[in-house]
Amino acid sequence: MLKIITGNKSSGKSTKLRNYIEKKEKNNFFGFISFCNEERNKYWVKNIETGETWLLLWESSTPKYSRFDYDENVFKKVNKELKLRIKEELEKSVNRKIGVLDEVGRIELDSKGFNEGFLALLDYSKKEEAIIVIRQNFINEFSFSQGYELLFD
Repeated sequence: MLKIITGNKSSGKSTKLRNYIEKKEKNNFFGFISFCNEERNKYWVKNIETGETWLLLWESSTPKYSRFDYDENVFKKVNKELKLRIKEELEKSVNRKIGVLDEVGRIELDSKGFNEGFLALLDYSKKEEAIIVIRQNFINEFSFSQGYELLFD
């Protein structure tokens, strides 16, 4: 089952996800959450299980995307690790964890960024629970053939 946390830009979507994970048992989840600095000019991504954190996006005078530059290797690493964890979870017969990806947006619509991990997580959600965070104005641009449920309304 796919669950979605959605809202407008800077509406607290990632905070809702982090609070949800903390309220449940953190070791029941795998995947990645994102966070930014107060100025919202740097964004990091964090592995829920290991705590590893990488700088992903930063405001730049020579941006690759919107007003940001980004580290393509971090996107590749997240995609690779997420697909590996999904494979490992599917090999388990019981006690599969909830897959998480925060945040899916414009760059994934362009088949870049977390797109590979996002597609793998969508496939995982046909068998097990998965949660994605996506901005409200992008939700109708993605195809969720298996349907979804809003985690917070």
